[in-house]
Amino acid sequence: MVIPPHLREAAGASADVDVLGLQNCLDVWNSDRLRSKVLSDGLNDTHLADLAALGI
Repeated sequence: MVIPPHLREAAGASADVDVLGLQNCLDVWNSDRLRSKVLSDGLNDTHLADLAALGI
């Protein structure tokens, strides 16, 4: 996947990224930002139910 430089810069995606597959698109995150967001937001009951439905 090629992401134009101006979009990489705006997203802070100059190093490692994580790619999340959503229903109809891919979500590309700066790895550090995603880790911080998950740690600060935590998991709610909906997240846990979705993971359980996937057998995770």
